[in-house]
Amino acid sequence: MSDSPLQFRGMEFYEREAVKRAREWWLPVLENMLAGSDSPHEQEWFAAEIKRLRRLLGVTPSADDRRAGTRERVRQHRQRKREGVGLRPRREPETFENIAADLKGSVEFYRGMTRRNG
Repeated sequence: MSDSPLQFRGMEFYEREAVKRAREWWLPVLENMLAGSDSPHEQEWFAAEIKRLRRLLGVTPSADDRRAGTRERVRQHRQRKREGVGLRPRREPETFENIAADLKGSVEFYRGMTRRNG
């Protein structure tokens, strides 16, 4: 038993290493599949899996990739703003009536949820 590779490390260590190596192997495979795919549905799925694997492996995006993502989000935000699409409707100044209306809506929503579940 003294020559066993399991003497100092348990099976959990080797299982984690095997999973890590499998993820490292799959990452370039999925990146190649993303590059060769024509289907938007497949591209979206591959991109999501690549992002998930990179996060699990601790691979951080490069500074250029982060900047490109930020630029894209800013471009989309400005486009929505030009089209008049806001993320939230503009709220009126807080008055007693507005607060009461918000509370009434919340109570009605809660009652509807409890009726369905109860």
